[in-house]
Amino acid sequence: MDKNNSTSTVEKSTFLKVYCSNHTISTSLGVLLNGYLILVIYKCTRRSNQQVNLILMASTLNDLMFSLFELLLQHVIYQSDGIMYIISYGFDQNVGSNLKLILSCAHYFALIQVMTMQAALHSYRYLIISQERPPTRRDFIRRYILFSIPSIYLSVSYSVSAYYGLKHSVSHYTKTLPTAWQNSDGSNNVSYVTLWSDPATKFYVFNNVVVVAALFDTSMFYIYKCYKHVNTGYEKVSASTQKMRSQFNRCLISQTLVIAVLALIPSGIISMTYALQLHGTYLGAPSMMGFAWFGAINALIPLLYMDAFRNYSIRLIFCSKQVEIDNSVATTRSLVSVS
Repeated sequence: MDKNNSTSTVEKSTFLKVYCSNHTISTSLGVLLNGYLILVIYKCTRRSNQQVNLILMASTLNDLMFSLFELLLQHVIYQSDGIMYIISYGFDQNVGSNLKLILSCAHYFALIQVMTMQAALHSYRYLIISQERPPTRRDFIRRYILFSIPSIYLSVSYSVSAYYGLKHSVSHYTKTLPTAWQNSDGSNNVSYVTLWSDPATKFYVFNNVVVVAALFDTSMFYIYKCYKHVNTGYEKVSASTQKMRSQFNRCLISQTLVIAVLALIPSGIISMTYALQLHGTYLGAPSMMGFAWFGAINALIPLLYMDAFRNYSIRLIFCSKQVEIDNSVATTRSLVSVS
């Protein structure tokens, strides 16, 4: 952080107060709700539904990791005229450049992993319903590792862009930083900048768009295959089993849609305005303010929509002496086999 940047606690501008308050509230809720959901999934897991809950557990762990990084680092992103400012109000604002680069890489991995893992989750769901034998945890781990490779690749690509960004003089590029993005005393908390003119940045953005789009299309492909596969036998199952199937499948698909609306679309908007080098004081701010909420919203979906999770929470809240799970005899395969 350059010497003109704030290294002590100073009052933020009104806009930054609203932005950071929204960020703190959303990510704090994300950490609390996803942490609680992990407990609920663990308590509600039985032999008959362990593969199903494995999918939800993996999704929840990804959301928890994202929310935790967002809460600890408190990054605010502003970009205009082909310059992206990474403004930090969290743990990394006063650390050295090497640690800052490591944290940026880990932070980006936590973010991109949420998006890329959707393909792994839906492919595993298809594996459950398309073969006779129940899949093992090894099958899931294999998919998790396979679909983590693009996340690692994109994180390294981002790190190269951030590495060159850390070499740029922050004080030079913050001369034109709008007042709304500064502290009340005129200082700023810009940690580093990345420039569209850097070849590494262009390479990273291009990779990000292509890889994430390909993996999202993969998710949609497996959602469609699951839908086509399961509806062939829909009339052969009971109404109660159909209800449980629908709850799980719609829950998982809803989480994917939330990520698309609150993460993929805002990322696409930021990438487009960055590449076009558009000018604006609040360019992309509304999208990024909604971006921080997807971890909390994704945790609420299964807590409210899944009967077993909701009933467990109600009994826990009202201090029921017998907090038991409604254990149906439905198998894992029957639970996931209808959209």
